[in-house]
Amino acid sequence: MEETFRVPDVHCEHCDHAIRGALEVLGGVERAKVDLESKEVTVTYDDAKVAREQLIVTIEDEGYPVGRSSSQGLSVDMGRPPT
Repeated sequence: MEETFRVPDVHCEHCDHAIRGALEVLGGVERAKVDLESKEVTVTYDDAKVAREQLIVTIEDEGYPVGRSSSQGLSVDMGRPPT
């Protein structure tokens, strides 16, 4: 499965490295790509091994709030309290 998330705060190579590194260690993630220009993160993953919500939590745990999902067209609001 492939999912693309809007991540408006990505802007540099550090952002790219942090997000890809965090996602690629999750079991079931085959590939993660950060597009700095479009401010999107595309993840190819096995949804039997990792849930979409876990991808979102992982990106947000790196400090990058997830906006709208391009592939689903849905607003993402995990209802997570501020840290």
